[in-house]
Amino acid sequence: MITATQPIYDPVITPAMQKTEALNQILRGELSAVEAYEQVLEKITENPEKIRLQEFLDSHKKNVEYWTLQVQSEAIKPETSSGPWGVVGQAFFG
Repeated sequence: MITATQPIYDPVITPAMQKTEALNQILRGELSAVEAYEQVLEKITENPEKIRLQEFLDSHKKNVEYWTLQVQSEAIKPETSSGPWGVVGQAFFG
């Protein structure tokens, strides 16, 4: 039985919509990684691993630039937030 709050049809998800979501999902993951590494690096003062962690951060920042350009090349508005993973990272590293 269909109620007034249930849609009568399922929206059609086109390949373009799937591509948009996939690109932005990758971008959100990279944004989340940048946030996580920045939070960790803020807490480390003297540690031989700090240099390596900074290299990881720099790599993820380059990935954010790359995926932002990929999203924009598809005439899509790129994500600017890491979404739920950013909240998880903040809770964990916060």
